[in-house]
Amino acid sequence: MLKGRRVATPAIGLKAKDFPWVVIDDKDEYVQKVLQGLRKQGLNPEITQYSFCTNRSHYAGEAGIKTIGFGASPENLAHIIDEYIEIEQLAMATKGYYGIIKSV
Repeated sequence: MLKGRRVATPAIGLKAKDFPWVVIDDKDEYVQKVLQGLRKQGLNPEITQYSFCTNRSHYAGEAGIKTIGFGASPENLAHIIDEYIEIEQLAMATKGYYGIIKSV
């Protein structure tokens, strides 16, 4: 997880109702490419997990598509009433998404 931003990799997954756990090693080539792309953009990601469910449960768990989560705002502000994001966080996330796209 980025400090104030997050990268949730396939290393740890949440088991939502009827969705399988997803476990992929942090050393996985895809995960490493994503991390390299983020670092090239000046970000310093930390591998962690989300404490809520995402569509990743389906894409990684059922469809077999390697899936990471990357967000711009602190997790405690995601998917809540009155959630918001700072402009600086949005700009940082844009750089991160660009880095991910270029790396994979």
